[in-house]
Amino acid sequence: MGGEEDSSWESIIRDGACNSAPPVVHKEFRFNVRSFRAVGNGSTDDTQTFREAWKAACPAESGILLVPSEGDFMITSTIFSGPCRSGFVFQLIRFFMSRKITVKDLQIENSPQFHMKFDGGEGVHIEGLKINSPALSPNTDGDDCISIGTGCSNVDKENVTCGPSHGISIGSLGMHNSQACVSNIRVKNAVIRNSDNGVRIKTGQDGMGSVTSISFENIIMENVKNCIIIDQHYCPTKQCMNQTTVYVTDVTYMNIKGTYDVRSPLIHFACSDALPCTNMTMSDVELLRFDGELVDDPFCWNAYGRTETLTIPPISCLQEGEPQSIKENLRLGC
Repeated sequence: MGGEEDSSWESIIRDGACNSAPPVVHKEFRFNVRSFRAVGNGSTDDTQTFREAWKAACPAESGILLVPSEGDFMITSTIFSGPCRSGFVFQLIRFFMSRKITVKDLQIENSPQFHMKFDGGEGVHIEGLKINSPALSPNTDGDDCISIGTGCSNVDKENVTCGPSHGISIGSLGMHNSQACVSNIRVKNAVIRNSDNGVRIKTGQDGMGSVTSISFENIIMENVKNCIIIDQHYCPTKQCMNQTTVYVTDVTYMNIKGTYDVRSPLIHFACSDALPCTNMTMSDVELLRFDGELVDDPFCWNAYGRTETLTIPPISCLQEGEPQSIKENLRLGC
């Protein structure tokens, strides 16, 4: 709740006690779903209370529908429809263990953590989502435009435009000796601008699992530092040993073009010391220095794959074939 003034305004709307127009104010009004008797214990059906809160907040000017982070709110199939009054905000962070979700034509601005998060979901469809979180945003989590975490499979991401940001990432995976399982991910028709990374796979140095069947297709880069990167040496504490056995294989980069910032290698494949990346495919990759000069500095470490077409710059550091010892180190668990 936003204080007594907010509380009384909520009461007027909910109880229908006032037939005249609401008073003219110049404040945001918060409609906390708990004020509408939402329980949030993970098992009670809170669908009706969410409907009531939406019905109250949507027509209120500068209304904020707040779903507190301290609680697990279970709602069943429902539709929250507009149009809502100018300035309406729906403060929601996470969908957990949800099925057949559609999020459409939603605008989110300056979320304090993740703008939108789906954990354990199935059948999630997102369309027309617009997130505004500029470089100087107060967003305290903001880095990746999209982050795909462990357990994700059969994910299609198309027509994404992002930046400034840390790009589109798979990971971090396998952190703190955990298991990472990601498969069948396709990122297609994306534009990444003025970002620290383009398309990235990153794993911790002590995990296990696999990242398989990944494709990045039709990606435009505009002044991006690390356009294409696999980082299996990721270590936030700087006190790690590179012992990851997260197996990265079957990764395709197709029709990736644009410009890069020369402060970092434009292509960086830093695979695990213990387990190489395999079956990586590069096709129609054309990346030029932002100011027009060509710099040939791709980096590969323990990376196996092939280039199907000529690339700019040439990528000659990929090793051919597949190492014979790879099966000895596999402990996927996926």
